[in-house]
Amino acid sequence: MKKTLTLLLATALLFGMTACGGGEETQIETFHVGTSADYPPYEFIQIDENNNEVLVGADIELAKILAEKLGKELKITNMSFDGLLGSLAEGQFDCVIAGLTNDPEREVLFSDNYFARNQVCIINSASAGTIQSVEDMAGLKIAGQTGTVQETLAIEYAGESAIAVQNFNDMIMMLQGGQLDGIVSDSDVAEGFVATNSDLELAPFTIPYENDAVAIAFQLGNDELCDQVNAILAELKEDGTIDQLMADAKALQEELAAE
Repeated sequence: MKKTLTLLLATALLFGMTACGGGEETQIETFHVGTSADYPPYEFIQIDENNNEVLVGADIELAKILAEKLGKELKITNMSFDGLLGSLAEGQFDCVIAGLTNDPEREVLFSDNYFARNQVCIINSASAGTIQSVEDMAGLKIAGQTGTVQETLAIEYAGESAIAVQNFNDMIMMLQGGQLDGIVSDSDVAEGFVATNSDLELAPFTIPYENDAVAIAFQLGNDELCDQVNAILAELKEDGTIDQLMADAKALQEELAAE
């Protein structure tokens, strides 16, 4: 079941409404983003002091900035990754911001890329040395998150023994429990899990993939909003904000893991 979390911008005092002169109320336009918050440091869940779930991560902070610069109120729907693009196609969101690989086979309109990364394989330290190249993945239980490029790569290199798992955290537990030989992951996500789990490490190779960058997905035909977001992304890349968002998210991930 998908969970909808509405994040109020600092400038918005009431959900979806703002007070105007003479007591009139004007509807604030919403910037509705779909995400899957099991993918740190891009998006993940932090439990606050009141035991409430709060969405955090580089993509979440990016969504806040985009909404503010667009002059809209941010609404984020958190759901399983494999349902995001279908929901986008149905018009449930304005866009998907979810560490999404810019895959030309996906029937969406992509923004300009905003993060670059590599594809890697997370392994259990106990089996280090057994997977030294992409060729070594053949016939092993290699997992990729359902509906992702990483699932496709797992199938390509492991063959029929590849496994699709819906939740990334479940894959990590399966790897730690010996149910998997490896997990195909993007490098930012993999580095975070390795840094916070002493029993995990990266296999000593990258997995070839041509379109190795992260972008925001819009419905086909929504060029106006995509162009507006691209202009903002260009500013954020130029002034270093994008890099800082990722650095802050990685630091938060490590901080939470240490608690």
